[in-house]
Amino acid sequence: MTDLKKRVTAALMSKPTEIELNMLLRDLASSKETDALIRIWDIRGTYKIEPETMTAIEILHDMGKGRIPQGTIIIPSDRTRLAPARRLHKICKGKILHERSQAALEHIDDAMKYVSNNPRYLSFDRGMQIKELKKNLNVSNDIARGLVTKIKQKSKKK
Repeated sequence: MTDLKKRVTAALMSKPTEIELNMLLRDLASSKETDALIRIWDIRGTYKIEPETMTAIEILHDMGKGRIPQGTIIIPSDRTRLAPARRLHKICKGKILHERSQAALEHIDDAMKYVSNNPRYLSFDRGMQIKELKKNLNVSNDIARGLVTKIKQKSKKK
């Protein structure tokens, strides 16, 4: 049994510290052990993921669709799970969407004013809404995309 596999087994059987967990995740990502990485990711609970750890995970994700190896550390599962590469994609996509959402929060008041002053905005399709916000609020495309989502969420709450 390799040292990495022993660390994975130990982490699954007991609660590792935040530092140990981040180190293990980085080592798994650099060793391209995607299946084990995902299993450890799923047990992390409320632990904070360090930026260096997320960078290592994104490097693995950047290998691209169909090229991300599952790894050699096999961990039996008692339930059906997403394929490791697919789950890795979901994790990285979640990070991107979270960052977009946070950036949009700075402009949400201006966006809500714009929407209330321009009722035709709500009749536009998503692509046109993004273009309208980008042009009229002078924000990046990503922030405009985040704003469209935030506006839709706020509209549903009313």
